[in-house]
Amino acid sequence: MQSQTCSGNITFRTCKLPYARTISRDEIVGRLRLAGVLVGGCGERSIRFRPALILRPEHAEVMLDRLGGVLAGMEEENRAKKMRD
Repeated sequence: MQSQTCSGNITFRTCKLPYARTISRDEIVGRLRLAGVLVGGCGERSIRFRPALILRPEHAEVMLDRLGGVLAGMEEENRAKKMRD
């Protein structure tokens, strides 16, 4: 995932999604939570990642894989909706 703005340290990370509306961000956060990722909304277009204090590269990879799956699922749903409309 590419983002225009990321800030934070190893225990607190936020990424601004420049293309996302608040409603999309909230849906992403909800789906990530269902997938077991500790996240929350921050501002109107940002996602706050809240990893455990012990964060290893493999944990970050799991989170990124789940984020990729959530975004791919949402994209597929949007394509299917457009085809129906």
